Amino acid sequence: MLTKEKTQVGLTADISNPGKLTGTYGIVLAAGNGRRMEDFIYRHYGCHYPKQYVAFTGRRSMVQHTLGRAETLIPRENILVVVDPKHREVID
Repeated sequence: MLTKEKTQVGLTADISNPGKLTGTYGIVLAAGNGRRMEDFIYRHYGCHYPKQYVAFTGRRSMVQHTLGRAETLIPRENILVVVDPKHREVID
């Protein structure tokens, strides 16, 4: 589950002029709706969140751990996180 502390991630770039884009960029895909772990997550965490939003270890979710690793290579402002619109209630 996401912690109470929100993490805001965004990317602003003028894609109409790709020549202006410099540096390294990254995309984190977190839009899955898998069902394999649904029962396990509900039994152990009491919620119906997709696994990428659950804190299996520590206080950070899987997507927060992934962002932490990505930020060691790519500036935060150059990382785009793709989520399913149905997950807004979990990440807002």
